[in-house]
Amino acid sequence: MGVRACLEEIFIQNSYSDKAVANMLKTHTQWGSRDRKTSTKLVYNITRNFLLYQYQYNELLKCLGEKVHVDKMEALMGFAMLEDEQLKDRLEIDKDILDLISQLSDIPEAIKYGLPDWVYDKILKDWGHQTSELIKALNHPAPVYIRYNSLKTTAQKLNSELDKMKADYIYNDHVGGAIRVLGNNQLRQSKAFKEGLFEFQDIGSQYIIKKIGVKPEQVVVDFCAGKGGKTLQLAGLMKNQGRLIASDIDATRLAHLQRRSERAGVKNLEIYTHTALIDKKGLMADIVLIDAPCSGSGTFRRQPDLKFRLKEEMLSDVLIQQANILNAAKDLLKNKGKLIYATCSIFKSENSEQIEKFLNHHPEFQLIEEEYLLPFQLDSDGFYVAILEKNKKGM
Repeated sequence: MGVRACLEEIFIQNSYSDKAVANMLKTHTQWGSRDRKTSTKLVYNITRNFLLYQYQYNELLKCLGEKVHVDKMEALMGFAMLEDEQLKDRLEIDKDILDLISQLSDIPEAIKYGLPDWVYDKILKDWGHQTSELIKALNHPAPVYIRYNSLKTTAQKLNSELDKMKADYIYNDHVGGAIRVLGNNQLRQSKAFKEGLFEFQDIGSQYIIKKIGVKPEQVVVDFCAGKGGKTLQLAGLMKNQGRLIASDIDATRLAHLQRRSERAGVKNLEIYTHTALIDKKGLMADIVLIDAPCSGSGTFRRQPDLKFRLKEEMLSDVLIQQANILNAAKDLLKNKGKLIYATCSIFKSENSEQIEKFLNHHPEFQLIEEEYLLPFQLDSDGFYVAILEKNKKGM
């Protein structure tokens, strides 16, 4: 009943999947590690493929007729178990029903990968022939990546710590410092994590920050710092030198960042709310990073419930918010300074089209480079980054 109650919390009570899973595990403390892992995996599989399993359930009812009762939640769990080689053998299911499921064909691509029609149509419009590969990648479980903290350790020393914990890991050849953790792990409970030797961070996020090219002596502003994952990486690249300023509209997030920065050994960080930072006179930054609020469409593999939680009407408000943030942050830059705009969205309206509108209204800025990082390219979340330079002579 633990998995069923968790699913009801997500789909009926509209709870976030990570919170619902945490509640499930907290409620069932008697479960061993295998049961905890299996139940968690089952919940996320169903959440990720909810529209597909719902489609299969409806088709199954058509085949069986109205007189046969099939509990919907039980059916969803059954479909998820059939997809998992490790769970398939534990499933008791009638052979005739199994045959009916296997014969289902011509499933629409949007449903096959668990996407609402409007999301699928938007991706198809933006990405054309790359759509199938993109939505397939977005439907895979996200890998776990960590980043070693150069302010407190080296790659070699962290290797030693990970080996002591018998962690299964590999370094990524494309992004220096990115370490993929394989299999089950308890690294969040480790002494090394609590001492700030490493941070959990998607490889795409790490890639974006390395692309900025910050230098130790610079003045760098992380304008939408949130809980500070990218801020901490910036501090490491700056070697605790120069001036690193983090800001956010949410003071609660900034308080969380303060605690994280202390654990990570960050010494050059200043923290301000947006209002306090914008009112600050005389600040001329070399780099302003805007990790903008967005739809999060690039994180569907990490937040599968977002696929059906996201509504089309939300995008209009997000686009206005992004434009306002760009307009506010631009004045913090000195001449020849760089404005970095990044999102974890794959929708072009939030990215290249947003930047195009900004440039049309602000000729003092020039686009130096932009890049989309799609999940199938680096096995990461989906990201966009644009690097702009301020040049008053261009006005």
